[in-house]
Amino acid sequence: MRPSAYTASLQDELAVAGRTLKYAVSLSPRRRTLCLQVHVDGLVRVCAPAGTSLRTIRDFIHQRLDWVIEKQNKFSSTRQPEVRSLEEGASLPFLDRVLILRTHLVSTTRPRLCLRADELSLFAPSSIETRPLLQNWYKEQARIHVERRINYYAPLIRCPLPARIRIADQKTRWGSCSARGSISINWRLILAPAVIVDYVVVHELCHLLHPNHSARFWAEVRHTLPDYLAVRKRLHEIGAGLTL
Repeated sequence: MRPSAYTASLQDELAVAGRTLKYAVSLSPRRRTLCLQVHVDGLVRVCAPAGTSLRTIRDFIHQRLDWVIEKQNKFSSTRQPEVRSLEEGASLPFLDRVLILRTHLVSTTRPRLCLRADELSLFAPSSIETRPLLQNWYKEQARIHVERRINYYAPLIRCPLPARIRIADQKTRWGSCSARGSISINWRLILAPAVIVDYVVVHELCHLLHPNHSARFWAEVRHTLPDYLAVRKRLHEIGAGLTL
């Protein structure tokens, strides 16, 4: 969830403890220190100043190897099945609600989804593939909800509105903020509690004022969301299960 200021990247791997550790490197002329990240899917990334040698990066990883393995094991143990059942009566998370999927087989060339109370009804012929329809519906709901929350929080943070709001399908990020002021939010967050969406929105809006993870940046996040640390921890715990 950082601004996309990196100008170079590469892939590398290390043979450690009888296993191969693959990791990505992002280089930035604006970065002054090395940073190590482990994402919920197990991806390891090193963020480094431009010009940092590969040997320095490898030494940096070796020094923190126990921490990397601990984080990967933790995420692996909390990871939920990636494929969710979409049978009739299936339970679908949606912000702070749980929706019940109802399937109605009808003769139509235009399948549609209709939300009433806590039932999400699908009207479609029997041959239709359910998952892509649901994903598209969730993406549209994410766009509507994220735009509302951005319009709510931007005045509180006293930051400009984003130049562009994009609902994305990122594999390793929940959100990002570009140097041009565009914000991208992962549509899968609509499967999480609303406070988690708020955290990612606030995080990216604060990057419009502070394009880094400095003390001033985190102070801005904390001022807007005093309990952000607990919310961020919860996102780490459930993130791998936010999928259809």
